[in-house]
Amino acid sequence: MPPEQRLAVCLAEMLQLLPEGDRLPLQWADLEGLPQEEVARRLNMSLSGAKSRIQRARIKLRQQLEECCTVALDSGGKITDYYPKKGC
Repeated sequence: MPPEQRLAVCLAEMLQLLPEGDRLPLQWADLEGLPQEEVARRLNMSLSGAKSRIQRARIKLRQQLEECCTVALDSGGKITDYYPKKGC
C-alpha cells in the first residue's frame, strides 16, 4: 500500500479517537466539505465558535499524528514514506 494510503488509514483511526465535539465539526468541514457556516448551524453556535472548534480539532489531530507517526516528505511536500512509531 502506498504511504499516502497508509497515512490516510491511520488518520481515519486517529480521527475516531477525538471527542465527538471535536471530531464531528472537523469531519463535516474537512472530510465532507461542508461550509463552516453549515457546521455552525448544525452545532447551534456562532460562526466564529465553529471556526475555533474546527481549528482546535485540527491541532489535536496534528498532535496525535506527530506523537504516533513518522512522515517523510520530499522537497515538494509529497509523502515519500510513513510509519507508525512504537507504542502508538
